[in-house]
Amino acid sequence: MSKITNNVFLTIRNAINISDVIQNYIKVIKKGNNYWAICPFHNDTNESLSINDKKQIFKCFACNHAGDVIKFVAEYKKISYALAAQEIVQLMNLDLNLLNHLQKISPQEIKKNKVFDLNKQIQKWFINFLNNKNNIHVIDYLTKRNLNKNDLAYFKIGYAPNNDELLNLIKSNYNNLIQENDEFELNKLIENSFLVIDKNGNYHDFFNDRIIFSIYDHLNNVVGFSGRIITNEKTPKYLNTKTTAVFKKDEVLYNFHNVITIENNHQLFIVEGFMDVITIHKSNKPNVVATMGVELTNKHLELIKSYGIKDLILCFDNDQAGFLATKKQIMKLINSPFNIFIVNHKDNDCKDMDEYANKHGYSATSKLLDQQLHISEFLLLEISNTNKSTPSLKHSYKQECFTIIKKYGDIFYVDKYVDFMKQTFSIEENLLKKVIEELLINKQCNSIQNKKNIQSYQKQTQLTNKLTTSNPKVILTKIDKHFNHLVVIILMNRVFLNRLDTQVRNRLTKEQSLVINIIEDFYLYHFKINNILKNTDSFIEFINKNYSKYTNVINQLTKMVQIIKYNPKFDNIVAFELAKNNFIYEWLNNQIKRLKLINLNLNMNNNQEQIINNEKLIKQYNDEKILLDNLINASLFHKNQ
Repeated sequence: MSKITNNVFLTIRNAINISDVIQNYIKVIKKGNNYWAICPFHNDTNESLSINDKKQIFKCFACNHAGDVIKFVAEYKKISYALAAQEIVQLMNLDLNLLNHLQKISPQEIKKNKVFDLNKQIQKWFINFLNNKNNIHVIDYLTKRNLNKNDLAYFKIGYAPNNDELLNLIKSNYNNLIQENDEFELNKLIENSFLVIDKNGNYHDFFNDRIIFSIYDHLNNVVGFSGRIITNEKTPKYLNTKTTAVFKKDEVLYNFHNVITIENNHQLFIVEGFMDVITIHKSNKPNVVATMGVELTNKHLELIKSYGIKDLILCFDNDQAGFLATKKQIMKLINSPFNIFIVNHKDNDCKDMDEYANKHGYSATSKLLDQQLHISEFLLLEISNTNKSTPSLKHSYKQECFTIIKKYGDIFYVDKYVDFMKQTFSIEENLLKKVIEELLINKQCNSIQNKKNIQSYQKQTQLTNKLTTSNPKVILTKIDKHFNHLVVIILMNRVFLNRLDTQVRNRLTKEQSLVINIIEDFYLYHFKINNILKNTDSFIEFINKNYSKYTNVINQLTKMVQIIKYNPKFDNIVAFELAKNNFIYEWLNNQIKRLKLINLNLNMNNNQEQIINNEKLIKQYNDEKILLDNLINASLFHKNQ
């Protein structure tokens, strides 16, 4: 589609909730976060159609019909995509200027819509060919490949027979077909990879005796096909639709249209072929796509990123070609915004996931898929066979290891880096851990844009390290100096602690775990977020009473906040958002100053002036706290619940 019309469709989709449109055509019921309805696209008796306003898509979990709001209206009313868009504009009283753009739809866009319709019709014929009793041998072949009826229906798998059956079917109803859609003209069927012409000028089917895989774009349009040979003839194993008006391999990922319907999914397995996708899907990992023999392109990555995917997990073939493909892809992704992982299946003798599942079963395959290496671990293993026979070579190898850790490492994998390094180098474990932690913390701090806040934070950390006294009387001073860190933790409340339990706790040191226990003991059971000011003294008293047990509390709190707060893996939780949000950070700093004044007044003989001053500070605090709470509730906390 042209950029202008594409933007019009996007404007329409963004201007409305998909549920508001669909309920004009069928009855919808809200259940949880989604709406549900009886699917109008098959003989449905249950509410199988899910409507998701957040993702602006619908999907039937019985017949797998899916798409955006315009697609729903187009298929429900049996009209073109452009006409459906016009109907939505009028139905929802949108800007009528949109109609002018839609009515000026270009010839290229008209052609694309016709090709979509052509592909959808021929897809139905491929599926009918597969289910024809004359082709039972194909069903037997697929059954031996562990594909059942549900798999065939979900992935819309079909069959292209021999003997030009598709050509004969089209010829039998040719005049009616081209009257409805001129893309059925024979020369256009060649253009769209359904027919070929031999040297004598005779037409034949492009796909012959092949299993047919349907390829969709992210808007659930059938854009192309891939045919897999089922005999041992010396022909290409796969035959794909050539580049057409709607099919470009560098823009399409097989099965991505299904992946984007998964709720709260931020991970994506990336494999090479169709059977690997099906195998991993059957191994309870439905978030999987295939690149169909090409490298991930920038267009692929932009598409993936636009749907909130953060972790890419590479799972290419377990042979030399697959290994080289993995290395090549890593080099392309190494500076991307994604977290990169690689499935570690070097220790098995199977070429790919499909072969592994056939040999070991889907449960074992699921466990294997969970054995992932972070990109930094993969790169370290890559250089582990480096020549280290001389002190000079060993030193160079050590430097290279530290470079990889610093450049690509993650704070969560410190223990793994330590285990890896200590096997080769005679470095004391605690020292090694400290060096690696500092490397990664400094890297993460430097990656944050707000340099001013970081410099202030680092200065406070240095001050903390200098406070070595064990006198309980100076605890108040320590609390004052670092109360902003405590307030950040308080503001995180249960959202932060719940996330900590599942993702971080097992990576904390014993001392850090002790700090978590302190926060839980006090804040979760004795503290409410609206009482920060009132409970400041209670917290100080709590620390004082347990001082002998918690001598390192402030140092450990500081270290914990530093590790978590500046870790990009937490960009969706409150810690990272607070660090980036200047208004909130400014507010926290103001509260520290006020708290110091109030604490100072509390330690002096109260007079009327001091009491009034305290009351003013408290009122000012409460007014701003209400504003801050509203901001947090509106823009931060809701994302994590």
